[in-house]
Amino acid sequence: MTYKELTEKEKQSQTILDDFYVRNNWKFDRSVACKQYDLIINNVLIEEKFRYENYNDFLIELLQDVITCNLGWYYKTGANYLFYIVKDEYLYSLNWLKFKEWFIGELKKGIWFKPIISAQGFGYTMNLAIKWDDIPKDFYKLFDLQAKLF
Repeated sequence: MTYKELTEKEKQSQTILDDFYVRNNWKFDRSVACKQYDLIINNVLIEEKFRYENYNDFLIELLQDVITCNLGWYYKTGANYLFYIVKDEYLYSLNWLKFKEWFIGELKKGIWFKPIISAQGFGYTMNLAIKWDDIPKDFYKLFDLQAKLF
C-alpha cells in the first residue's frame, strides 16, 4: 500500500472510531490534530494508530524513514493515551505515559523486542513489536468497536 492509500484508509477508519465515540458519549475534537496528537477526548490528548492485520502485538515506530532519519511517532507524540486500532474491530486504549516509563525500564534491563522493518507507506520504517501479553494489563483496556459500553 502506498502512503496515499494508507492515508485514505486511515480516514475511513476514523469514521468508524467517530461512530464509536458518539455511541459511547465521548466528547471528541479532531480539529485540534497536530504532530503531537490526533484528537482530544474528554480533555485527554489522544494519538490514534491503525493496524490492518492482527498480529496480537503493539508496533512502536522508532524511525519513520531510515533514509531521511525521520524519527517515528514514539519520539514525537505528546499524547496521554495511545489508541491502537486493529482491523477496525478493536481499540486498545494504552496509558502512554505509564507504558513509556515501563518500556524504557525494560530496555535498560536488556529486554529485547522483535524488530520489524516495513517498506510500505512513508519509507523504510523501523519498529519494535511487543506482544500485548507482555505489557502489564493495567496499562491498557481493550474495546470492541461494535459494542456500546453502557
